[in-house]
Amino acid sequence: TGKKLAQQARAVKEICMDAKSNLSHLCTERIIYENLPPHPFVVRMHSSFREYNNLYFVLDFMEGGDLFTFMRKTKCLNLADDALGIATEVLLGLEHLHEHRVVHRDIKPENILIGRDGQVRLADLGMARILDRETFCRTYCGSDSYIAPEVMRRDPYRFSVDFWQFGVLVAELYGGRSPFWRSSELRVGINENILTGTYRMPRAAPEAAKKLMNRLLRVDPEFRLGCIDSDFLFPNERTETSAGTREIKSGWD
Repeated sequence: TGKKLAQQARAVKEICMDAKSNLSHLCTERIIYENLPPHPFVVRMHSSFREYNNLYFVLDFMEGGDLFTFMRKTKCLNLADDALGIATEVLLGLEHLHEHRVVHRDIKPENILIGRDGQVRLADLGMARILDRETFCRTYCGSDSYIAPEVMRRDPYRFSVDFWQFGVLVAELYGGRSPFWRSSELRVGINENILTGTYRMPRAAPEAAKKLMNRLLRVDPEFRLGCIDSDFLFPNERTETSAGTREIKSGWD
């Protein structure tokens, strides 16, 4: 819901805290938002409050909605023309989280929001966790074909899952769907593709992007690309996302 607060639009996220709610997760999400320094590619929480059995987060209002809806609404098969800018902005937001010891664990188009200027921001820290040097996650979580193989195997994991999901996102930006998806396969087939690292490379992806995906979508997290500088994405190309000059071809005014 968009609200006008101090002459600036904000979004209010309402969370019903019923008996099934995981209160520790909600507290962790609020703590992360409250302690995370502002960043241009991560949605910011401005305040939070509780009323009866509902918890409310007051967040940045992103006029363009989420990336998943945008891709379906505009009937884009892929976002190849905008993939470089989107991927770079998501990566910079992801690096910001990791610098503050936060693992997101649910990177997907639904959790990437688009501003009126066409820039994107990482959102929804409901599955995020704060890790110290010796902490590992063990919870099975994630979304469909974005789940990392180590999570599927129930192995302990850390920041590597975010880079796996980032690799799937890059593939979807260029190909319009998960690289593990097959029209004739059931869910179990997709899971097998993830566990074995069997995927299709998007035809629209340039060679640099294909190399990046190959290094991100490695089943063994010890050999997966993890510490990425934004210039590594496409070393022979340039983007002006930080200056706010890129615009996604959108369906809104």
